[in-house]
Amino acid sequence: IVLTRESYIRYSEQWAALEGILQATLLTRHMLFVGFSFADDNFLRIVDAVRRIVRPRGTSAEAPHSPYGTALM
Repeated sequence: IVLTRESYIRYSEQWAALEGILQATLLTRHMLFVGFSFADDNFLRIVDAVRRIVRPRGTSAEAPHSPYGTALM
């Protein structure tokens, strides 16, 4: 999946299905992020939703879990 700045700007009006794809991919695959700042509010909201599924409230922060991906900055 290649996400451009335009994809994020128009996210809520035409890319809503992208959220489901990204969430499913984060849950089932290890993703490689290249040149991504991780400052986008939509992305942070999506990752937070995945984090709440993988590590529900009340789960120890030290509980082992796999990373969602790798970032090359």
